[in-house]
Amino acid sequence: MRNFSANRLLKVLHDFNVNKPAERLSGRKLSKERNITFDEIYRQAHYIRDKGLIELKEFNEIGRVGPVDIHMKITANGIDYLDANRFIKRICRGIWKLFEMVIKVFK
Repeated sequence: MRNFSANRLLKVLHDFNVNKPAERLSGRKLSKERNITFDEIYRQAHYIRDKGLIELKEFNEIGRVGPVDIHMKITANGIDYLDANRFIKRICRGIWKLFEMVIKVFK
């Protein structure tokens, strides 16, 4: 998948949380399901963990440079962040459509 972003990872974690609220999502499992490299998931997960939007557990192996797997769970702050952005995006889409209609009228 191209253009895998932190927002997409948050949406995936939110959907996973709705379906299985007591479990954590494995980075390796997500990598196989979505055909995304584990390194990309790991990088985005660290970014949003630093923002406080997800909880992240790393599983390391002795002698290995990076983690074997990560388990992620969205926090309440992450859910609030997604809800706030969805509202803003809806408003922006509505304003943009109104702007397009005004341009068509005045052409």
